[in-house]
Amino acid sequence: MIARQSLGNMWIIVSNTKGEPPTCGCKHGDKPPPPRVMVDEWIDLWPDKKLNKALNKNLNTHQGENPEQYVALWYQQGEPVMQLILVGIKTHSLQIFIELPDFVRGYDYDWKLFSLCALFGEKEWFSVHVDRKDIISPCADIRNKKASAAFGGKEHIMGPSVQKQMVLCPKDLATNLINCKRPPLNEWSFVTNL
Repeated sequence: MIARQSLGNMWIIVSNTKGEPPTCGCKHGDKPPPPRVMVDEWIDLWPDKKLNKALNKNLNTHQGENPEQYVALWYQQGEPVMQLILVGIKTHSLQIFIELPDFVRGYDYDWKLFSLCALFGEKEWFSVHVDRKDIISPCADIRNKKASAAFGGKEHIMGPSVQKQMVLCPKDLATNLINCKRPPLNEWSFVTNL
């Protein structure tokens, strides 16, 4: 005989037998997660910010080359292969060095002789470089101390005269609240003759 008494409060576990969670590990619902969506937006315009000109002036260039050149880094398969923008030339995947106000940047930039920023030990200015396969500052192979420049559609090696080259260098600003030792290594530099 079953006694009829009212049930007390209790928790009930309910199982839904129709469908499974999207990435369920059971034999009925084993599905890979959905593919990630990568947003890759590109624009084709000349920036309205102040661009950092090479040596902050129009350059004395080879005959037929445009003297109005800007600091930039052009990547080809992850390698920096060109360091300047020539006005009117069509290029792809360019990052342009833009001069920002002091209150939003942690570093001051200036053009220094490579021989000054390549010294070992304590120093105020560092050559901006990419430390990947070799330590390179675009236009300057720091490890082998050779310089190169692109003109006439070709790269020209000028080493070992790299010590006399002007290199774009950062230094910490006094207002740098992050107190970083070095700027990010994906920044860029430009080396040119005086």
